[in-house]
Amino acid sequence: MGAAGEGDPDLSVQGSHLESLADSAYALRNGMLAHGSLADVSTADAAETLAADGALSGAALLELMSDWALARVNLVTDCDRISAHLGGTVTSHETTEYAWVSAFQDSRSDVWTSSLAGLAGVDPDRAAPSPYVSTLSRWLEDEGAGGSTPQ
Repeated sequence: MGAAGEGDPDLSVQGSHLESLADSAYALRNGMLAHGSLADVSTADAAETLAADGALSGAALLELMSDWALARVNLVTDCDRISAHLGGTVTSHETTEYAWVSAFQDSRSDVWTSSLAGLAGVDPDRAAPSPYVSTLSRWLEDEGAGGSTPQ
């Protein structure tokens, strides 16, 4: 990465990386739902046995179970939120990029139509879009003004 102003982006994130993170968050969520409470029954039994025998650790173990249950719910909720946000970010950016490219292509088409209409002495507002505009645009990008004649 270059310093600011050198032409390199300061931060670049690929959609595939965001999708991978979203998938990991979703997998963690599913794993927590499937396995996060496996020890609940045996832990509760142990806590009750300890408490019945007068050990203070029984009450502490029940409190720990309660805290773990809350942490588990919060983690599942956060993983849902992260997965949805990153997945939505990728979709949103792809949609925005497509819209920008389409708008740019449309604006170039309008510019070419106006330019060609002006050269032909036709009112640009009355000129129909030419099917040759995209061919001419591609030719100018590929060959430049000094290249061969567009086909």
